[in-house]
Amino acid sequence: MSKAVQQNSANSYIVEEDTPSDVELTLRDVNTGRCYDIVDYADPILAEKLQARGPGSTVRVELAPVDTDGDRWAVTRHLPGAPPRIGLGR
Repeated sequence: MSKAVQQNSANSYIVEEDTPSDVELTLRDVNTGRCYDIVDYADPILAEKLQARGPGSTVRVELAPVDTDGDRWAVTRHLPGAPPRIGLGR
């Protein structure tokens, strides 16, 4: 039996409250704390779905770099589920 632990939050991000004016959305990686400035989406439905999420919401998405510096990102896919939020009551 394998003892390997699958990382189900590898693509989990928290929607940040403070987003620069030239950015659509800022996401913070749940595991590393790194922030990603989102400037594009794979399609309008995906954009609408994510922009409706409030600050502090947790989302699972796949990102792709838009520029060579890795400063700007596009959301390419929305994944089902999200890790449980620690500290929330029943």
